[in-house]
Amino acid sequence: MRLLIAVLAGMTFSVSAMALCAPLSAIQKSLWDAYKEQPSHIGVVNNGTAVQILTSANGETWSMIVLTPDGVACTVAAGTDWSGVVKVRRGMEG
Repeated sequence: MRLLIAVLAGMTFSVSAMALCAPLSAIQKSLWDAYKEQPSHIGVVNNGTAVQILTSANGETWSMIVLTPDGVACTVAAGTDWSGVVKVRRGMEG
C-alpha cells in the first residue's frame, strides 16, 4: 500500500476531468449495491486529497476513489482480482 501511495503522491488529479463524481456516501452505496464492495484501504496523497480502495469480500472486484478536501469523491479506477501483498519486515526475510 505504501508503494501505491508513493506512486499516487507524484500524480496530480484533475477532478474536473473525471466522469464519475458524486458525494462519497452515494458512490459507496452504489458500489455496495452493485458489487458488495466496501472500504478496505485509505491513504492521504497530497494537499489533503485521499485515495480509498473498496473491495468485495473475496477480492473479485475493486474500485479506487479519490477524495478531495472539498468533499468531492470520484471513482478513478476499477477492476477484478484484488489481492493483498504479504509484507515482510526487514531483518525477517529469511
